[in-house]
Amino acid sequence: MTARDAILKRLRGSRSQVAGKDNQVAADEPLPEMSIERNMALFREKMSSTRTEVHEASRNDWSQRLLHLAREKGVRNLLYAAEVDLGADIERSWSAADDDSSVPELVRVDAISGNWKYEMFNHVDAAMTSCRAGIAETGSLVLWPDHREPRLMSLAPPIHFAVLDVDKLYASFAQMLAAEQWAEIGMPTNVLLISGPSKTADIESTLAYGVHGPKQLVVLLLR
Repeated sequence: MTARDAILKRLRGSRSQVAGKDNQVAADEPLPEMSIERNMALFREKMSSTRTEVHEASRNDWSQRLLHLAREKGVRNLLYAAEVDLGADIERSWSAADDDSSVPELVRVDAISGNWKYEMFNHVDAAMTSCRAGIAETGSLVLWPDHREPRLMSLAPPIHFAVLDVDKLYASFAQMLAAEQWAEIGMPTNVLLISGPSKTADIESTLAYGVHGPKQLVVLLLR
């Protein structure tokens, strides 16, 4: 038995012992549920505590709402993934308003050529990504980056717009895991849990935002 096999065996044994404890939730026991309204209220409260903006929008006009917010924030360009379903909505809204000089330029992530990391860190004002799910009790977004929406889209630009459907907003992390069936469908190589804009207090214990990531996190909650 290799050292790796020995470690994995010990981990599996520990997991079995934990599963047998009295305080462990039974596999067939229903997870606690909350109403959509309560989930949204708690999610908004937790997100607001970390300086995150949460805006409600309908599934039909969310892209117009995004355009309005981008204009308000003086965004010059917006990075987006044209290959995801949300990309088509953005293109339609921007096309309908292309006679207005205040409309930010759309930048397709798959169209960035050359040193794309440099472009993303230095020339992109904001980026929009989809969300796999949301967690109300911690005020967190769950992102599954892939080749269409690379991880840096949510980590590099100064402003991150995240689009979350309320049907994917769960009361807890455990409820999300069960409902989304991560164990059955398999997880990607990288999962992001985001609970606010980038912040650090490493320098003289002074809290600073945007030191190593977005200064602003803006969530569009679709109903």
